[in-house]
Amino acid sequence: MDVTERKSKSSQVNKLMSIAEVDKHIAFIEAVLKKYSYEEGQLTALLEKTKRKQQDDIVNMSIIGEFSSGKSSFINALLRSELLSSCSLQGTTVANTVIEYAPYYAVELTDKNRKVKRICFANENQMVEKIESFTTDSDFAQTVRSVKICFPAKAIRGKIRIIDTPGTNATELWHEDVTKNAIRSLSDASVILMDATRPFPETICKFVSDNLTKVLPQCVFVLTKFDIIEESEREKTLEYSRLKVKEVFGIEDALILPYSSISVLEKHSDDDGMYKMSAQSEQKLFDFMMKQRATAQIKKIMTFIDLLYESTANHVKKVSVEYGKELNVLMQTNRADLPTFALYQKKQRMKDFRRCAQDVYDIVDEKIYKMNFDACENLRIYLTSKRNVYEFNAYVNANFLNACHSFAEEIIDEANKETYTMLRHMTEQLNIFFSNFSHSFKDVGGLEVRQGNLRNILSAPRKMQVDYKDKMAEGAQLVNELQRSFVEARLASARNNDNMYFLEQYRNNAEIILARYAKSLFNRVCYDIKGKFNTFIDVFAKKIETEIESCCNEYSFTINDKIKAHKEDIKSKINDINKDLGVLEEKKYTLSLIENQLDMYT
Repeated sequence: MDVTERKSKSSQVNKLMSIAEVDKHIAFIEAVLKKYSYEEGQLTALLEKTKRKQQDDIVNMSIIGEFSSGKSSFINALLRSELLSSCSLQGTTVANTVIEYAPYYAVELTDKNRKVKRICFANENQMVEKIESFTTDSDFAQTVRSVKICFPAKAIRGKIRIIDTPGTNATELWHEDVTKNAIRSLSDASVILMDATRPFPETICKFVSDNLTKVLPQCVFVLTKFDIIEESEREKTLEYSRLKVKEVFGIEDALILPYSSISVLEKHSDDDGMYKMSAQSEQKLFDFMMKQRATAQIKKIMTFIDLLYESTANHVKKVSVEYGKELNVLMQTNRADLPTFALYQKKQRMKDFRRCAQDVYDIVDEKIYKMNFDACENLRIYLTSKRNVYEFNAYVNANFLNACHSFAEEIIDEANKETYTMLRHMTEQLNIFFSNFSHSFKDVGGLEVRQGNLRNILSAPRKMQVDYKDKMAEGAQLVNELQRSFVEARLASARNNDNMYFLEQYRNNAEIILARYAKSLFNRVCYDIKGKFNTFIDVFAKKIETEIESCCNEYSFTINDKIKAHKEDIKSKINDINKDLGVLEEKKYTLSLIENQLDMYT
């Protein structure tokens, strides 16, 4: 592939990446997650990882190979430096070692608790001496999670980030675990290194088959130590490798590159054939990796959309089921037994109230009867306690009617106190109804059961207005008549020269008349009180009936309205989710087309 063709393909990849609008896909996915309040850790973690990767233009290229396959030499050749030791001891790398460009020399060590320690060096030599201990000490490996090398290698600047993994045929099984984790968590694409003198050994084939099957299209096969192969055998070696990849892994047209690390590191001239071949392989590798970054990112987005689509689809089903249950509950609450329940409650609550009210009525009857008797007796005592007819007459004229009025008001006030007791019995019965209602219809789907207008009932005037004005007017007329009788008795006594006879006769008659009047007045008050009490009982009983009917009617109407509104709400939400699912489907389709286009530019 010449430079012009390479630039053309690179431009096409960049154009496709621009068309893919990965940032917009990420923003949409983030909005969907927020909209539906997804809490799945897998989705959230994948989103954050994808966002970070989208902001990173560097390709994470993992180097995978067996011990002695030339991994360290290959990495050194890419860096154009003898950075890593190529010792003969197995297990050269015991942790993932990430090498990236930086304008300085430093090593960052991340321990098992994810704490990072940075060590800076003045030059390359100092760094090389220290790196060997970081990457070969097995005791050190038990405490370090990963090693990051910051190195000013222009060859990888702005292109790739190298991930050096332990050998796949190491004696320590955990070496392979480290490699698997690098492939799964860090790598965008992988370079599978093989010794050209013995390509495709069983151990590497098994490792690749077990761990790289899904990402093999993002892998490049590099045959190291190609300079050892006789020139006449080189094309045969490449052809054998292509057939072997097809046979073992089932991949057509795999990218297999010849490479000589020593030729690159010991470059003598640009005319060196092996160097030129290795340099061309390097360029193809870098081009492939840049293309794979685009493909890998789109694949990650597609994987994420698949997960999100599945989760959203499950969410739709869950929402539908939950809404269906809630709607079913609402439908069940609108039950045919509501009228029967209301009828029974009205009958029972009114019956219990009237029973309690009758007890109050009997108490009031007994109280006012006794107060009636006591009032009459007190007035009799007041009248008979006067020393003479003149004191008697003065009391009748000035105080008798006031005393009658005062006793009548006391009787009425005492009766009024018991109206509060009756009101309390009424509210108790209504509270029993509301409690029974809430219990019997507790599955009302969040419907609030309001307790009618009890507050208005409690704050309404409840004082009995007993009208006895006509009786008081009759008493005033009676007092006036007694006054005239007293004057006539005085005149009669004067004419007959007997002051006491007619006056005493007046007093005796007056006491009898006034006692009868007082008893009639108090009887009238008590009769009116009992009548008012019966009226109160009927009014309160009717209020119980009205409140029960009002609550049940309001419940029935509200349930019907809520069922209707809930159906519309459910329909709207499910339509909204289905619309988002449709958008996800469109985005999947668009990304799949772009992915297919990217696969054409190998």
